[in-house]
Amino acid sequence: MLSRVGAKTAPNPARLAAGTLRTWPAVGLQQALHDKLQDLFRGAVRVPAFRVILARQRSESRPTMRFFNTEGPIKPEWHYCVPSLERLDMDEVLRLVRNGRYFVLHAPRQTGKTSVLIALQGLLNEQGYHCLYATVEEAASGLEDVERTVRTVLDNLAYEAQGALDDSFLAEVWSTILAESGPDRALGIALQRWAEASPKPLVLLIDEIDALQGGSLLSVLRQLRAGYRRRPGGFPQSVVLCGMRDMR
Repeated sequence: MLSRVGAKTAPNPARLAAGTLRTWPAVGLQQALHDKLQDLFRGAVRVPAFRVILARQRSESRPTMRFFNTEGPIKPEWHYCVPSLERLDMDEVLRLVRNGRYFVLHAPRQTGKTSVLIALQGLLNEQGYHCLYATVEEAASGLEDVERTVRTVLDNLAYEAQGALDDSFLAEVWSTILAESGPDRALGIALQRWAEASPKPLVLLIDEIDALQGGSLLSVLRQLRAGYRRRPGGFPQSVVLCGMRDMR
């Protein structure tokens, strides 16, 4: 049974069928949809009218023209923007990746770091790398709990790899590796096995690295440093650490 929220009086089904629903406030919209569903199941309103309203709502869920964005990553099809990669010295960035370097990208908040990394992920994948962007911001809630932090980092990497690269390798192995090896080795071992299984050089773009704290941050950095000598066949060829602070 749908709960009633919002308007004090029930809307007129005839007005709903006529298409006036889109002019109602948000609270009244919930009430209108509730009553419309009730009328629908009672047979008072025909299904086509309801489909028209839903189609109109879907068409209005995307912006009809571009606008300036100051919150979150840029979507070029939605937002006015300078192309993200034009803000970097791309010759230098590509040289660092090609030479197997691990390096830091840092800048103040809301300056476009995430948008740059997402664009870089697309470019590097076009150039023959197996490149993944992922943020570790959610792992910050682990504070000094190294096991909780590493678990969240691995889970995020696996989730993003499935979505962006259609790669389920990490998702299939990381929990077993964590249980067998412990949090101070699990990230390094998981990345080693992933790099060994990947037919292309693995590149990681890790965002919000400075959100991690204390022992949890040190554990992640030490595992990356420990695997550095095994690159590219046994560890990511290049890793970019991005945040507001210079992590060097």
